[in-house]
Amino acid sequence: SQTQLQTQPNKKKTQSQSPSQICSFAVSTVKSSTIDAIKRQKILIEISKQSSPIIYFFSPSELTKLLWSITKVGLPLTLLHPNISIVIFPYINRFKTFEISSILWSLASSGHRDENLFNSIARIIIPRFHLFNPQQISNTIWSFAKLLISNSELFD
Repeated sequence: SQTQLQTQPNKKKTQSQSPSQICSFAVSTVKSSTIDAIKRQKILIEISKQSSPIIYFFSPSELTKLLWSITKVGLPLTLLHPNISIVIFPYINRFKTFEISSILWSLASSGHRDENLFNSIARIIIPRFHLFNPQQISNTIWSFAKLLISNSELFD
């Protein structure tokens, strides 16, 4: 049987969740048509609490999925970590193109404006920009524009 994340704060968790299990549950919760918006948020709040202590054990892909899920239900990324940039920085050289555009979308959608992080990501993007598909390019440009972050190297 598939292990479910604890969504009741007062119940003791009987089994530790792996980052992969956490992310799968987060994404399936967001995509579920049978869970209402308020319940989705409550579940993602619990997922954030459970993920926070182990966030540095997440792979780049898992981190991307978790940030996307939290943002998609309208919650602040600070639920996961008070300074989400600190969590993202160690991964920036390891993100794939779709992960970069998704991370930028999550940051911009949640209003997390960190010029240093965005400029560091831009330096990673520039040599790989030809690998981005149109949607990834659009998400990337939108993210910089939404937060009013200018990067002449990326946009020239």
